[in-house]
Amino acid sequence: MTTIDLELQQAAEDQLRKSPQGRGVIIAMDPNNGEILALASAPTFDPNLFSQRITTKEGRAEYQKLLIDPDKPPDRSRDPGQVSPGLNLEAFDGNGGTAAGRNLD
Repeated sequence: MTTIDLELQQAAEDQLRKSPQGRGVIIAMDPNNGEILALASAPTFDPNLFSQRITTKEGRAEYQKLLIDPDKPPDRSRDPGQVSPGLNLEAFDGNGGTAAGRNLD
């Protein structure tokens, strides 16, 4: 069951759009019960890259561009040039075969 408050979510996304830097994260949580009321992040990227396109040559190239783009790192808690642990792009065979769900280190 989702606990997102639509009005609060829309306000959070609006604030990020208006942000002078154009990037950041907003998380609104009810401290009484831990419910997440709003969760917004900017800039964004298309998550379908990871669920659909990463198995293609073009998708892997798109992912590489994200890794080195300081304005759109896929994981803002890391250095933009650092690959997430366990992700090995060589494991994608280009024919739709993946090693999804396995630690590749």
